[in-house]
Amino acid sequence: MRGVLVCCLLSILLPGGWGNPIDIVLQKRAGTPLQNLRLYADSTFSQPTRDRLLAGQLVEVLSESEIEHEDDAQKQTFKWYRIRSLSGQEGWVFGDGLAVSTPTIHLSPALRDFQHQQLDFGSGFERAIIWSAGVLGLDLFHAYSLLIPLYSESYLVLTNVQGRSVPIYYGGEGTQGKSELRRVEFQELTGDSAPELVLLQDYYPLNATQAQRQIELYSFQAGSVRKIFEERLSLPSTDDHPCPYKYVELDKGSIRVEYIEALPCSAYHLPLATGASQNDRPCLEYVTSTYSWDRQQKRYRILYEESRAAPQVRTTQAGVVLQAAPTATSERLRALSPNETVDVIRERVTFTPSRRGTLRASYLYVRLADGKYGYLPTPYTRFVGTAHAEQLDRYFRREEQPTLSEEWLYYGIRGLRRDSSVYNR
Repeated sequence: MRGVLVCCLLSILLPGGWGNPIDIVLQKRAGTPLQNLRLYADSTFSQPTRDRLLAGQLVEVLSESEIEHEDDAQKQTFKWYRIRSLSGQEGWVFGDGLAVSTPTIHLSPALRDFQHQQLDFGSGFERAIIWSAGVLGLDLFHAYSLLIPLYSESYLVLTNVQGRSVPIYYGGEGTQGKSELRRVEFQELTGDSAPELVLLQDYYPLNATQAQRQIELYSFQAGSVRKIFEERLSLPSTDDHPCPYKYVELDKGSIRVEYIEALPCSAYHLPLATGASQNDRPCLEYVTSTYSWDRQQKRYRILYEESRAAPQVRTTQAGVVLQAAPTATSERLRALSPNETVDVIRERVTFTPSRRGTLRASYLYVRLADGKYGYLPTPYTRFVGTAHAEQLDRYFRREEQPTLSEEWLYYGIRGLRRDSSVYNR
């Protein structure tokens, strides 16, 4: 209803046919060329016309061919679409270069609430309407290409009241794998009063079950959209990593990236004694870097290069004792104060036979502020000073690990109100 009211208002206020772009997006089947396209007289390449569509024009899709047709250059098949431009041109275009509106029912929950909403991006896009579009086809090299539309591209499109559109690629599927959109946000991050677009994406290589996660930021500048930041959040895959993803903190004018790296103690970067044997578990490092927004260059620049430190824990109760070895009967080196903070170097796990079976115990090898090294029982500590603290605690206590859907593990927005402009999958 809101979209219909906006559409009617624009039709009244704007001269001539300038209300049509909003009508097409809201009430008809919209499309936009991804590059300059030639119009054809029918659904074949045999009758080209002199008419061309420019990339980013808004068009109305009138009909489509019943079957897909081969594109020899790409070895894929796509449908033909009969379109009408805002100026009244009609003709056919091949579907590999036309993003066609996606019905709301087919959108992921991450996008559904944004469909047909309006935001002010400035620079001629003060009343831009948001909609989703896609390119669909079949891949000729896939064994099931006759049954499954294995090739797809998905776009978030911004269209102004003059009919100019800006498509932003956010996912797709092909023979190499598929990517999915997990989260969308519009938040003003650079101080120009126009909201930036934040995308959290998962990419699944072919036959992979574990996603590679990435965050991307887009800024609307002078009537076009630019990618201003991207960071792969997935760390190199291992079977035993306490935090396999980075965390990105977004603030007005700055971005901070942090992660926990688990690496062989022989490759440890810090000037601390690891006390490790060949069979010990990996050493841990807390890695951070910071970027700041350059208003003149309109891009993020590195502010603080990547730095490394030891993760830290605090004791959770009085009477916790630093021990010389990871056993309950080893030499007691010093009693720690409640909430005393120490550096963590690695974990040591021990297995002790007993009448009830083998007992498993976890210790953290740590360094105190006074320079002493030793072992603390993991259950009497908690990690601090990192966005990964809760995940680290769960891991070292062998509690249930958080799922990929818990987005707080991967990024956060500091000091900004999170309200109806935020939508979760």
